Amino acid sequence: LDIRKDSPRRSTALVEALGVLRAKKALEPIIASWDYLDSVRLQMDLTAQLQVLRSAVVEALGQIGGEGASNILMEGLDDPDQGVVEKAVKGLGRLRERKAVEAIIALSARGGNMAQTCYEALGAIGNDRCLAPLEKGMRSENPMDQVAPAYGLALMGKKEGVRKLDDLVENSPLGDKAALLAAYYLARLDKKAGLDHLVQLIEAEGSSLQVPAAEALGKSGNKRAVLPLVEALGGAEPGLRLIIARGLGRLGGPRSVHALRKLQEDPNPAVRGAAGMALEELGED
Repeated sequence: LDIRKDSPRRSTALVEALGVLRAKKALEPIIASWDYLDSVRLQMDLTAQLQVLRSAVVEALGQIGGEGASNILMEGLDDPDQGVVEKAVKGLGRLRERKAVEAIIALSARGGNMAQTCYEALGAIGNDRCLAPLEKGMRSENPMDQVAPAYGLALMGKKEGVRKLDDLVENSPLGDKAALLAAYYLARLDKKAGLDHLVQLIEAEGSSLQVPAAEALGKSGNKRAVLPLVEALGGAEPGLRLIIARGLGRLGGPRSVHALRKLQEDPNPAVRGAAGMALEELGED
């Protein structure tokens, strides 16, 4: 890895792979990449490709960990690029970095996607200082704003968080976006109610949430999501088949690989491409 010599695209691919592998030996060159990009940023505006590379570096540091990585992630909380800030928050949550709690609580006040990312990180860190902001967030008048704090509490082993997610799924009309997000979190927690709700959305013909529900299943990390995704392929529109292919690539396993090999013969070129890429990422190309 030498971002001064390689193209930004190749460097980004290398950084992403090293992050996924959690390669401790790569920590030093990745930190050096961050330092170099920061020095360039102070002299000129970064190109779009270098901004993507910079974001990938932050994500990789959050996967690899170590004191040097944590220090850069803490710096990233004040970055002018919101994408970098969100990845720094996620990384600090993944590393359960307690020294980041107060800064993450402050960032949660921005609302929107930032708040959701912060609540997830606070739940992952899980010390006593995280409780109050999560409990406050769950009392929001807007159901959509209650979901991520409830998940954060659930990550901390608090039953009230799981109960709130269950309530949002059970007592909301089919197609409610807060219920969809709650179901996604329940699926991540390996709760049957979440999986069932997402499957119900996929099976609802004409629903505008078929694709988001399939995407949620694919991103849930729950191996029990593989079978319903494979079953949903029958009669699915190309856009839905493409999302399912990506999801199966994330989830992996023999059943996913078998379905992806079939999708390589799909009449839609985008679906074939997504299936091929998924198999390549699974090492099954």
